[in-house]
Amino acid sequence: MNREDLLQPTIAAQGRATAIYSAQATFFTAFFGGPVAAIIMGVLNSRRVGQLKRDALVYASGLLFFAGLTYIYFAAPAFIQDMGIPESGDGNVRTYRYISRALALLIWIAHYFLLRSQYKTMKLLETDPPSPWIAALSAIGLSLVATTALVVTFQ
Repeated sequence: MNREDLLQPTIAAQGRATAIYSAQATFFTAFFGGPVAAIIMGVLNSRRVGQLKRDALVYASGLLFFAGLTYIYFAAPAFIQDMGIPESGDGNVRTYRYISRALALLIWIAHYFLLRSQYKTMKLLETDPPSPWIAALSAIGLSLVATTALVVTFQ
């Protein structure tokens, strides 16, 4: 080891940070796309970092919770009405959309905390995130299809 190696910053020796989609991009995708879009963006980021196996349980749990919520809301409306939430099981799905949106944001929070160190490293090394447009629009489109399929299945 020579003197120049000793004068190198420690974090630079690890190389560049793996570029993942920004927190803002994943937030807006979750907000506009719903829980499935939030999970898709989370899976894409976890795969980019190489920790998909570690994070898969969180994403699978979110997906199962969303499917269960959809089932309970549309297939068992009496259960929801007993809880005091109106308008379940009929054509008005405003309450379902609000609950679904809140779940998407909770999934985004879980995703952020799973990859928090990666976001900090990207910020510290000033790594530019990749363009999220194709991934985000694809995630939102797949989310709309998946959510519609679930709702139609359970109605």
